[in-house]
Amino acid sequence: MVALGVEPVRRSDKVSRIRWFEIEDEEEREVEAIHEVMKRFQKLWRNLFQKYSNTMAKNRGLVDKGNFDSIKNLAEVISVGEITKLLKDHDTLPKIVSKEEIAYLIKIIG
Repeated sequence: MVALGVEPVRRSDKVSRIRWFEIEDEEEREVEAIHEVMKRFQKLWRNLFQKYSNTMAKNRGLVDKGNFDSIKNLAEVISVGEITKLLKDHDTLPKIVSKEEIAYLIKIIG
């Protein structure tokens, strides 16, 4: 499993430095703590995703209207706009992370 670490941002930087690290390379107790937190908040992550995914218009040209699997796959994806809306609704967008950083992270993750 790969995790994301974000180094502190200097105000002169437009996008903060982002570095990737392997969770399995960390100490055993840190790996267990990360897995425990993710497991503990699993319902929260799922509910936030379900609340915000498919709330904005997406490129419907990618969906085969006669294929239910295609429609299901569309519901399993969250767009940049939906992530931005989620962060704005919870007062994290301008304070903790910027729009440029969100776009950069999504570009890296793919």
